[in-house]
Amino acid sequence: MGRNKTAKKDRGYVTASEWAAEGGGGGRDRGADAPFRRLPFHCCAISFLPFKNAVCAPDGTVMDISNAVPYVMKHKKHPVSGEALAVKDLVRLNWYKNKDGEYECPVLNKTFTDATRICAVKTTGNVYCTDAIEELCFKTKNWKDLLTDEAFKRSDVVTLQDPLDLKARTLDNFDHVKRGLDVKGLGKEGQGDDGSINKTQVSEDMRRVLASLGSEEAAKIGARGGSSAAAQAQEAKDAEENKKHGIETKPDTVDNSHLLRGPAAMGFTSTTMEAHTKNHRAEEIVWYNPTKKGYVRLHTNFGDLNIELHCDKTPRTCENFITLAEKGFYDGVKFHRSIKRFMLQGGDPTGTGRGGHCIWGEKFADEIKGNPHRHDERGVLSMANSGKNTNGSQFFITYNAAPHLDNKHTVFGRVVGGMETLARIEEVECDAADRPLKTIKITSCTIFTNPYDELREEDDKKERAEAEAKAKAADVKNGTGQALAKDASALPAAKASDGVGKYVASASTSAPAASAPPPKKAKTGGFGNFDAW
Repeated sequence: MGRNKTAKKDRGYVTASEWAAEGGGGGRDRGADAPFRRLPFHCCAISFLPFKNAVCAPDGTVMDISNAVPYVMKHKKHPVSGEALAVKDLVRLNWYKNKDGEYECPVLNKTFTDATRICAVKTTGNVYCTDAIEELCFKTKNWKDLLTDEAFKRSDVVTLQDPLDLKARTLDNFDHVKRGLDVKGLGKEGQGDDGSINKTQVSEDMRRVLASLGSEEAAKIGARGGSSAAAQAQEAKDAEENKKHGIETKPDTVDNSHLLRGPAAMGFTSTTMEAHTKNHRAEEIVWYNPTKKGYVRLHTNFGDLNIELHCDKTPRTCENFITLAEKGFYDGVKFHRSIKRFMLQGGDPTGTGRGGHCIWGEKFADEIKGNPHRHDERGVLSMANSGKNTNGSQFFITYNAAPHLDNKHTVFGRVVGGMETLARIEEVECDAADRPLKTIKITSCTIFTNPYDELREEDDKKERAEAEAKAKAADVKNGTGQALAKDASALPAAKASDGVGKYVASASTSAPAASAPPPKKAKTGGFGNFDAW
């Protein structure tokens, strides 16, 4: 080692100048020789962390909405290029994931990597791989979105990632990195514990911005007035409206399990538990799990919609829908929301989008796990909710495929008849709040197949059969334990037959008449008479 390779001046270590010039050191003077650092496609360009609610700038820079909105409102500049940027220029993006949770193209099902060309359509915000847009849109002159059929121009396609353009995603070239801006605290005051945006904490201006970007939660908070007391009052009012329909909550069917609660064992083994001397059987809820489909017809003022229900895959959701329809809950209920090329929503008796309840009470859990059905076509029937496990009576019917709703809403049926009715409903004009200008309502419901009634009838038959078997077993018996024979005279008489054996006399069922006993002969002679002597 050392500059001079002679034994006399050779050193046993690397000097500072050698390390800076030849060994890759010199961190003080980076410049063109600085190590390459590239931003992954699934990370925010401001925080460098994976995004949750993605938006993009006109040049394709992807950011998280919780970081982009505060940064742009504060600095009025693009975080990467440093050019002027306004909040209205941001575009909300719809990313799609596969079963493994990896981002993919919803058309080609191609998993995104750092080497994939990725683009988005501004008009819809849907994200695709560039190969899908080039092959299915550019070459075929099909200027419609591949998922929503919404028209767009070539200029509306924005490149989000190009593997050949290395400088576009180099971290050291970002404007906020060069200027040394502190971006760690952006959006923290408006985030919850899980990192989601808590819109009740942000300012009114930011709330309007989020609403303009398509945030439904901000619209709900604005409708409630941001007050928990007002929200509770509205819920109480909705509950009173629901009672007018006369639908009582359906209690769960409870049966005694073969398992024990174990209070005696817990009290015996732990000194902190209360002492018990008896065990009680645990109670388990019994659900009906049909293997057949259900069929319902919704009569609307625009025509009929024939619905097939997936009772074999979503038994609880379908039982709730069929029971409500059978009791007239949906009669006269309006469809309060309709978005062209997306979906039609109804099932709320209040017409506000916040009412309705299930047959078991307020809300019930989702049935997404193990459900193979997806929002992959027109006419899919799915449950509307306000979050996880918040299903009530509201539902929606898709106008087009909506894969971004998968694993969020329970798909429990599909339209198998009346597509022309659905098309007429879709053409109805709506206001800015997506409310139809013409009344669209359900006039009545017809139940064609209810597999739950069939299961209940089978249970009733089993109970009757068991009762009859017990009655036969408890029949009158004689001393030897044999059942007494029934009187033959009580048997029904044989009917006349026109076939073989019609000339054969039927066996008489009456008992034969008893004959008179023969007269007794008088005894004559014997050893007791000695007159002849």
